[in-house]
Amino acid sequence: MSKGKGRESSRQDKQIRALAAKLAAAENALEAALPNQIDAVVDAKTATPILLRRAQSALRESESKYRLLFESNPLPMWVMDSEMLSFLAVNEATIRHYGYSREEFLAMTIKEIPPLEDIPAFLDAVAKNPPGLHRSGVWRHRKKDGTIIDVEMFYHSLDWEGKPARLMLAHDITERIKAQEALRQLSGSIIQLQDEERRRIARELHDSTAQTLTALAINLAILQSLNTGHDPQTYKVLKESLDLAEQAGREIRNISHLLHPPDLDEVGLAAAIRSFAASFSERSGIDLDLDLPSEIARVPKETEVALLRVTQESLANVHRHSGSSTAKVRLALEKDGLTLEVEDDGSGMPSDVLQNLESTIARVGIGIAGMRARLRQLGGRLEIESGTRGTKIRAVVPLFSRGVSNQDAKVVAGSL
Repeated sequence: MSKGKGRESSRQDKQIRALAAKLAAAENALEAALPNQIDAVVDAKTATPILLRRAQSALRESESKYRLLFESNPLPMWVMDSEMLSFLAVNEATIRHYGYSREEFLAMTIKEIPPLEDIPAFLDAVAKNPPGLHRSGVWRHRKKDGTIIDVEMFYHSLDWEGKPARLMLAHDITERIKAQEALRQLSGSIIQLQDEERRRIARELHDSTAQTLTALAINLAILQSLNTGHDPQTYKVLKESLDLAEQAGREIRNISHLLHPPDLDEVGLAAAIRSFAASFSERSGIDLDLDLPSEIARVPKETEVALLRVTQESLANVHRHSGSSTAKVRLALEKDGLTLEVEDDGSGMPSDVLQNLESTIARVGIGIAGMRARLRQLGGRLEIESGTRGTKIRAVVPLFSRGVSNQDAKVVAGSL
């Protein structure tokens, strides 16, 4: 029993001595490391002011570069308080372009820039605050001298001296819009001249060429009757000549009607569409389902001509491209104006062409561009829906548009 106790005591002594040795080693390591830790703390305290000075220098350099970009930008730029809508900073281009001094700008709010009637819509747009760079659209601004300009606005949200703000850029596109309007008017004049020339040529073909061919056919018929029973070969040639003269007369009349249907001048749009549809079905073999009003008051000549040309071009495209054996034509008065629809159940347009119609005229032809140009002259639009089940062309001309008075619109509405 005493021997067992002795062995246990000896083992505990060994554990105590081992633990004491570990504690001594730890104390020695701590004593060795402590001076280094103290030196590191002292170094950090010494380095902190240096790092701060470097950061401040970099910040000043960044601000200097930003201000240089801001001030030297050739386009008007300003910083606006997002809450108060006041100007916080403006660049030199803004001062030159708008005519106000820097002090005047800094005493103003953005509400003093648009014309009075544009302020509500402008404030609604300003209230939106999407992240990142944002295009706000095209707005009218008023300079100090009262001149109204069209500007395309861009802005980016930022923090300015602790305040939520926006960096705004104004790109004056007044001259571009004037050029576009001049081009639109020129395009309208060209279209009008084309229509007048079509009408003149159609009248000449109908009144002169077609009558000459009719007289020729009559003379050939007389010669044919005089030659009966005499010379079979001569009779055959006369008969073929008579057939050719009659065919040429029909083709001349068709061309004349395509250039300018006489029904359009005499009885209006719906009748002209019916007449064209009948001849188109006969020539192409395509069955047409017409949904046209039985009576419709006359609308301005330009509107009738534009919608008839859309009908002709759309049906021609059905015949050339769709492979459809049927098509539908609908004319109706809807809330947004007088609407014409031409629909087929053919192969449809390729999706890439449909998505890039403005840049793929070479692939879709100038017909679509021409239709759009005509409708734009009247304040209208052309819509195209196409897929595997066919294509729908929708042309809309507002009744309260160029050349259509309120009274004209009421008459049309009452007749549909």
